[in-house]
Amino acid sequence: MGYDLRGLWIYEESDPAAPFSDTLNLLAESTSDAFALDRARLDALELLGAGSVWVPTLVNATVGNGTLQGTMASIGKLTFWSFTFTLGSTSTVSGGTFGVQPPVTPRAGTLVAGSGYAGRGTSSTGRTLLVFRQTTGPVWQGLYEGGNLSATSPFSGGTWQASDAISGFGVVLAA
Repeated sequence: MGYDLRGLWIYEESDPAAPFSDTLNLLAESTSDAFALDRARLDALELLGAGSVWVPTLVNATVGNGTLQGTMASIGKLTFWSFTFTLGSTSTVSGGTFGVQPPVTPRAGTLVAGSGYAGRGTSSTGRTLLVFRQTTGPVWQGLYEGGNLSATSPFSGGTWQASDAISGFGVVLAA
């Protein structure tokens, strides 16, 4: 008696006729094979959820010498996303509402939404909470209480400064 390579108990008997343990072992072997298949599927699913780099496409903003970092992870058609845009001295937020294109094409008729913040300076003081929602086409707009992120900053003075940050995260169901 002992465990097989997959950790299931294998029975032994000294009876020369087909012992009952042979029947039990048939069940144990098929269960062991099923565990191996399930483990392989779980391993594959876990690999799908491994994060990867995503370079977001910004709408009504230019990165300039700022930084833009994004990550995404998909499990089946469910995609988790996040990004941070830190403005540099030549970065701009201009024109209409600030937006970002999703890492995948959203399924028609589903709500694409996320949240995040805009923060002043490298310490992100005076954070303004944001909601990202889908608008016409595959663009998420950044909205906050009282307005849309645009060329006018939500911070004192109304201008964007180098080291201001816009960050967002959420989930989208892919087409």
